[in-house]
Amino acid sequence: DGRVARLCVASSRDLVTWERHGLAFKEFPNAWSKAGSIPSTYHPDGRVVAARLGPREEYYMLWGEGTIKLATSPDLKSWTPLHPPNDRWGRGLIHPRVGSWDSDLVEPGPAAIVRDGLVTLIYNSKNAPGSKGRDSMPAGTYSAGQVILDASDPTKVLYRSEEPFLMPDQPFEIKGQINNVVFVQGLVQHSGRWLLYYGTADSLIGVASSTVQGAHAV
Repeated sequence: DGRVARLCVASSRDLVTWERHGLAFKEFPNAWSKAGSIPSTYHPDGRVVAARLGPREEYYMLWGEGTIKLATSPDLKSWTPLHPPNDRWGRGLIHPRVGSWDSDLVEPGPAAIVRDGLVTLIYNSKNAPGSKGRDSMPAGTYSAGQVILDASDPTKVLYRSEEPFLMPDQPFEIKGQINNVVFVQGLVQHSGRWLLYYGTADSLIGVASSTVQGAHAV
């Protein structure tokens, strides 16, 4: 409606014809919700398959802009939030950190990686202005970090990166429609490498690569 971001669900068997299933959180039609990341298994042949996790073998979704929250689903169509959708900056699993590069907001990136009993979430973050943020980088800078969860209980955070693994340091990332932005959005496994697609200064699309190794190397 041009005012409130809302997560919605659609499904397809051929990626051409789609069936719409409406809002992800039907009981909260006016709540701000965006950036859904469903933990998935990345196969060497390029398939990305949503994984059932936790003691009840449900699908999980990390979502939100401000704080990162959790939701569960039995079928990937209907979702139950574990944290209140109508409290964008309140309770959640992952929060901004005062004085850090991720001090203003955090937001999920591509589908989280399920591997070796762990869930690796690549997330986007924004540096806050003033004393709340990190003074060694410009206010408003978007960078990317990682969080590792326990696949047997995705509500447990096992690790969170102290420094961003991707931050604006190239001219096309520093200058653009919105300066000082790298924003990760897509991830594939191809020919033994991770390919991570990201927006640069809200102007171009870049790609970063890494070898596929270890439980949570990106």
